Amino acid sequence: MKAVYPEVLKKGALPSAAQIKQLIEEVKKFPAVDLPVRHHFSEGTYTREIFMPAGSVVVGKEHATRHTNILISGECIISTVHGRHHLKAPCTFESLAGVQKALIMVTDVIYMTVHPNPDNIKDEDTLERMFIRPAEQLELFPELNLMQLGSN
Repeated sequence: MKAVYPEVLKKGALPSAAQIKQLIEEVKKFPAVDLPVRHHFSEGTYTREIFMPAGSVVVGKEHATRHTNILISGECIISTVHGRHHLKAPCTFESLAGVQKALIMVTDVIYMTVHPNPDNIKDEDTLERMFIRPAEQLELFPELNLMQLGSN
């Protein structure tokens, strides 16, 4: 597997949300890496578990809701509009609504997101519509394109 380390995430300059969009287009040029996802359901919660291999770069979808993130195993560098962090498992943190993450996997990583699911929905397409901000809504928040990662 070819490791992809975009310069926008390696250097000291903090990329904006617009640059993350640019990164998404760059990452599309490389062969896709299989990222196995497991779905877990419990009363009132939906948990999504994903395996990401060392050397991979992943730009997540923009979530519409706040949710808990758990780095179960491994080590990664994560960048959001709230900063850049070098994380080592075990690690738990919260993501705010509207945040998109760009990750570089230093080692193999198992990463989970935990979402409220009061209606105990198990249909994955319905859950994605509930928790992922649709692309057509992204332009409703143009100020995010100007924010620098790590800015307040």
